[in-house]
Amino acid sequence: MKKIAIVLVFLILVSAACIGLAFLYVDLSIHRTIVYEATLGKMPHGSLTIDRYLTENKVVYKSVSERPYDRSYRQSVERLILEKEGKIPLKYAREEGKGRRASRLTLLCQNFDKTDYLFLEHPRFLTMKSFETGEKTSIITPYSVLTYLGLFERYNFWKKGTQYFEVMIPCKGPVPLMRDKGAIREHEEGFLTVMGKRTAVESYKVVSKGLPEATLTLTKDNHMPVAVEFRDLDPKYMLKSCTEDPAERLRVVLGPLLGTVKNKLHEEWTVSEEVPQERTSLPLVTNTQIEISAEPPPSEELVKEVFFEADGLIVSGKIWAPPGKGPFTGVLFVQKDGPITTFEELLVEALAEKFTDEGYMFFAYSPPGQGKSQGFLAEADDTRRIRTAIAALSHLRNDPRIDRGISVIMGHMGGAYIALKASEAISGYQTCVVAICPSFNYLKAGIDAGRVLEYLYRVLASEGIGPFEAGYMRNVSELMKEQIDTIASSTEKYDYFMGVRLPAGAYREYMDRKPMNAITRAQAPVLLILTKKDVESSPKEIEALKTSLYKNSDGGRLALFNDLDTSVGRLERSEDKFSFFLANDAIKTMLDWIKTQEAKPRSLSGKLNEGAQ
Repeated sequence: MKKIAIVLVFLILVSAACIGLAFLYVDLSIHRTIVYEATLGKMPHGSLTIDRYLTENKVVYKSVSERPYDRSYRQSVERLILEKEGKIPLKYAREEGKGRRASRLTLLCQNFDKTDYLFLEHPRFLTMKSFETGEKTSIITPYSVLTYLGLFERYNFWKKGTQYFEVMIPCKGPVPLMRDKGAIREHEEGFLTVMGKRTAVESYKVVSKGLPEATLTLTKDNHMPVAVEFRDLDPKYMLKSCTEDPAERLRVVLGPLLGTVKNKLHEEWTVSEEVPQERTSLPLVTNTQIEISAEPPPSEELVKEVFFEADGLIVSGKIWAPPGKGPFTGVLFVQKDGPITTFEELLVEALAEKFTDEGYMFFAYSPPGQGKSQGFLAEADDTRRIRTAIAALSHLRNDPRIDRGISVIMGHMGGAYIALKASEAISGYQTCVVAICPSFNYLKAGIDAGRVLEYLYRVLASEGIGPFEAGYMRNVSELMKEQIDTIASSTEKYDYFMGVRLPAGAYREYMDRKPMNAITRAQAPVLLILTKKDVESSPKEIEALKTSLYKNSDGGRLALFNDLDTSVGRLERSEDKFSFFLANDAIKTMLDWIKTQEAKPRSLSGKLNEGAQ
């Protein structure tokens, strides 16, 4: 009886193993992994890995894009779920940035002819609840290869010819979903070297009124996408590898695991050939022989990572210092709103190098929820950011190498407003504020729908997309105005939509920013660096800022430049690295103005103005 039981158990285990292997084989056979190499001109620009697999009633795409040379965010993760029968999009998600604490998020969920949509880039967000988009509407965006592959799921290769589709277009900013009519057209046939083999291919054009033309090249036999490029947009994507054979996929999955086990066994069974060292006796050191200094001598490191406490959180930062013991004038840099981009990371490095060369000590910190700082970005409203900036300035001024006179607070975009408010909250010692391309938010409570429409056209043009149908644009501008007014009248700190917590309180503070008041109330001279092509500011608003500035305390100045390249600087790619070239005229303007402020009579003590908000 015992033997029969053992045999039955063995047979059950074998059956379970066979069933498991069968499911594994089926899973591997319907799973395809495609890796594309991105190139910018003739130089590598990163990689894109796309997984496609089938479930009982869905087609699922997942992608990870690594873009080390992108000026925006170096990584993005996407997920697209299509209905298996009609290939209609059900869900789409895109996250860009550095993980759960700081990222730009796009979510879309389509249910028949209604769509829920969310865009979030702290502190700004936009939601669309049950928005009518049509029953058979696809998704495409010029920022995503994955969405174009999803569109081709609907193309009928037997029918051929030009085929038309309704499409919705998620954008990069807090603007509503755009709608357009798209078409896929046959372009040409030929041969292309793919993964070292000469392959017969056919190319198709994806065109629409509001999007740049895209060209997709597919193999003729199984319609595998081998190349994707967008007119007037870089980079170009070229197929590097494709894994879809079950046996090959099994090797890809198990290969790293087996390699790790092999290396571990090799380490355990390898006899060390090192010659054992003779032990030497050391004299015993008693506690009386150890001298502990309460305050270690100041470090001579020219670049040093530091940590300080601000508003109950530990915040990380980096100090760049010139050689020597000082005293040096301190420059505090306040970063923009939202997740930090590659552009700003390199801007900070370039400014730090330039200012230390000129004899200044430069300090930049990571806002709460970013870098090594504690906290979450969603909880960082203006009040917390101002307190953090004040704590950072206090930490900088406590450095023994710092000149106890004037300090410079420099802010970029949204950080410029925080710099102005921080200077208002400090009295007793001198500060001066350099506001670089300040972002004060054009969209405010009570704004007219016509001005919202004007803003939408400016934002879309800056992204290189549009125009779209005029009636649709008027409708979504009305929707956007209603949402702005709703958020402004709310008293809730957080809102929830599609399972995501939204920073309603922080966005309300952001919308309530008053640039003219901030300049007038700043307890410091202010230098404004502006650009004529800022989508957040109209010529009329720039003139109002100028008037407000000159009513401020003595020393205020406005410097107006044509664009971002001339007001801040530009990124240039050379071989395997990005280089940031500061705008010479703008930097000279900053340095000359700061030196003028340094030459004025100075106060040596400082304290926080408790009455300031």
